[in-house]
Amino acid sequence: MLLFATISSTPLYVSLCNSGQSNASSLSGSSGCSAAIISAVRNVYHGKLIYGANWNEYDQVKFWDVLDYIGVLAYFPLTKKANPPIEDLITAWNRQCSILERFSKDHGGKQFIFTELGYNKSDRAAAEPWAFKTGGAHAEEIQRRCLETALALTGKKQFLAGTFLWKWFPDLPNLEKEDYPLQTQQIKALIAKYWW
Repeated sequence: MLLFATISSTPLYVSLCNSGQSNASSLSGSSGCSAAIISAVRNVYHGKLIYGANWNEYDQVKFWDVLDYIGVLAYFPLTKKANPPIEDLITAWNRQCSILERFSKDHGGKQFIFTELGYNKSDRAAAEPWAFKTGGAHAEEIQRRCLETALALTGKKQFLAGTFLWKWFPDLPNLEKEDYPLQTQQIKALIAKYWW
């Protein structure tokens, strides 16, 4: 981490450094060790720091006070319905946003950044956005609806400072098909609609 922080402090103009991401609760609750690492990083890197906690663990992190943002991998389950209408997804995101906004207020108004937000091309994308399984009835449309609902939050929620989309790979020759595809024309149009 210190190596990356040192590299980030060189004249590359890196304004945000992610001090880590966790899909396991091992680091989330340990405030002493994490605070020491963050302090060491701040000695060499003077930009903003964030840590990305998993969607079901961010409320267990004990060191948000020493970071600039609350980072969360935003794979919140939205609904268990098959082929959910966009209205159900909006309702689910509004409910989740109320929880996140309350958490932000409880932490001095510190803003969230979604350090990962993505939906696989899957009929289960709304129920299990973290899953690598693809396919199923209406998979492409469900992915599009989920992503559109999430992107529509951009600029509308005070507690949300930004979002990193998961995942965009360069169009290089690859023997394996990538999951969480964003390079489709439909998804590119959504990103342009909400971010430009």
